[in-house]
Amino acid sequence: QEDTDHATAALADALSGGRRLTRSQALSTINDAGVTTEGQRGYHLLWYAALTGVTCIGPQFEGEQTFVLLDEWVANPRRLESREAAAELAYRYFRSHGPAPVSDFAGWSGLGLRITRTALSDNAGRLTSVTVHGEEMWLSTELANDRDELRPQHRTVALPGFDELILGFKDRRLHIPEGRFDDIVPGGNGIFRSTIVSD
Repeated sequence: QEDTDHATAALADALSGGRRLTRSQALSTINDAGVTTEGQRGYHLLWYAALTGVTCIGPQFEGEQTFVLLDEWVANPRRLESREAAAELAYRYFRSHGPAPVSDFAGWSGLGLRITRTALSDNAGRLTSVTVHGEEMWLSTELANDRDELRPQHRTVALPGFDELILGFKDRRLHIPEGRFDDIVPGGNGIFRSTIVSD
């Protein structure tokens, strides 16, 4: 705990006043503060600083990721209680991923089914259930009311590996034809290939 606190304080000090650091500069800052970043340690220290709300990822600089102070970057944050936050996250997920089953959001968010069902009830009027392939799925009410938007899209898109269209769902039946998942993740090795999606 002492190392993580010391590393985070060093980053906060180096970033204060609207400054930004590239990843390599941030790691150097931590090392210069006397905390080693060898192996995966540096990655975990940067992750810890972000997870505790001290830093966040800033704009890229010369193709490299940068870090900034969260309090300076987000001057007027919207702070939600846990139940409100779960409801807002559910709304945003189903607005961007719908139609999707409850289990997809629960798995994607890690919130579990009980919290997910409460979040759905807290979104009465904003989220709507529909039946797809005989299963209840959810989407934003605005999308459910826009029949043109729900029509199949006849186009082809190129997706990078690990794209949200593939990773954002546990139930991938709406996105990947039966028997084709192995083409995207050969051998189930966890490496998601770039994918061409048609219609």
